[in-house]
Amino acid sequence: MRTALKEWAVVDEALGLGEQVVLLRKGGIHEEGGRFEIEHDAFLLYPTYLHQAPELLKPRFRDGCTDERSDKDRVTIRHFARAVESAPVPPPTASVDRPSRLADRWDSLHVYSRKRYAYKPERPLWLLLVRVYRLAVPATIIETSEYAGCRSWLTLDEDVSVGGAVPALDDAAFNRRAEQFRRALES
Repeated sequence: MRTALKEWAVVDEALGLGEQVVLLRKGGIHEEGGRFEIEHDAFLLYPTYLHQAPELLKPRFRDGCTDERSDKDRVTIRHFARAVESAPVPPPTASVDRPSRLADRWDSLHVYSRKRYAYKPERPLWLLLVRVYRLAVPATIIETSEYAGCRSWLTLDEDVSVGGAVPALDDAAFNRRAEQFRRALES
């Protein structure tokens, strides 16, 4: 697999541990219109430290959050994901603050603080329910200039094997979390 989605390293870790099953996305600076598009339904998770912000995480996840990594030239990919479902959540309006109403219901599905929802409120928030797998053999790759910057999707220069990957959550646990996701979107 060569397709990768950039995600904060602390979130990548939470996904791999089964602590998080959704991705909240708005889009990177280098994306058309700065808006996130779901381009692939299966992808590697490319951990990034760029723009990680402890204040945008729940307190118990802040300790592992830093904006620098020890090896600046290499990235270790440990997980891949399959997008199971997605839903756009429109920006809040004066009369309806849907993201805030829903936030309470999806809070147990991720590691973000409420401040994360407020980022660029004029843009729609995408929720992606993802099934995450731990790679049997993590892949350490050289970070090239093409991988840098504020973009969501990457095409890696080298293929990363996903053979033998193990789900972060067993089927029953994932199905319970997926049902929570679906209920959170009902309104």
